Amino acid sequence: MGQAKREMMDHEETVQGVIIKLMEAGAAEECEGHGYPINRGDDEAVEQVKIDLAKEYGKDEADELVDEAVSQLYDECPGCAQNAKDD
Repeated sequence: MGQAKREMMDHEETVQGVIIKLMEAGAAEECEGHGYPINRGDDEAVEQVKIDLAKEYGKDEADELVDEAVSQLYDECPGCAQNAKDD
């Protein structure tokens, strides 16, 4: 595996870890039926995760990681939305 691919995989693993931290902080939740990460819209919790991660990554990188993780959250579960559409 090439260095660039390894770095990309490491970065994605880090972002997934940030999503878990967002869930732990209450900024996101996992759909119980489908497992998709759902944005709860809790800006205060998001900011707290940024502050917490800044200690480990520095402010700028923490902000970028959290913003990227938030961008991967869903406003509503695609699986639940599809089920509602099918009904």
